[in-house]
Amino acid sequence: MTPLSVYLPFNRDCLRGEFTPAKDGVTPPEPRGRWLIVQEQALVVVPEESAVRLPEGEAPKGFGEALGRAHWLGWWAGVPCWIAGLPKDAPIPEGFRRETLVPMQGTRLPDDLLSLGGMAMQLLHWEGTSRHCPRCGAPTERLAG
Repeated sequence: MTPLSVYLPFNRDCLRGEFTPAKDGVTPPEPRGRWLIVQEQALVVVPEESAVRLPEGEAPKGFGEALGRAHWLGWWAGVPCWIAGLPKDAPIPEGFRRETLVPMQGTRLPDDLLSLGGMAMQLLHWEGTSRHCPRCGAPTERLAG
């Protein structure tokens, strides 16, 4: 399925009001819900008959220690969404597959998963490139919550 260009690049409008971003000062829920696992420029999904879905529940099993630290993205359709990175050389366990997040590379993700995956990829990129304060050079620290 080719994403609708009206929703690109990664646009929350296609989530039709179903997404509420995590906010500062709000205590995150337990790390359960839907998981946006990003490996390079791909989203790890669970294939179903004619579609794909995000892994659900606690942190998905089978990734071992390779699964990065969880980040709370917010709520989608009333369910918490969590992000975790996966190194490029980590194998994908049975029952999962990778789908590209790059529309020009023939993604088969629906617009909502493409947009959520895009936000996840942006957050992980920011975290990976923001290890030091650009003003003073001091190491950054992750805030609780």
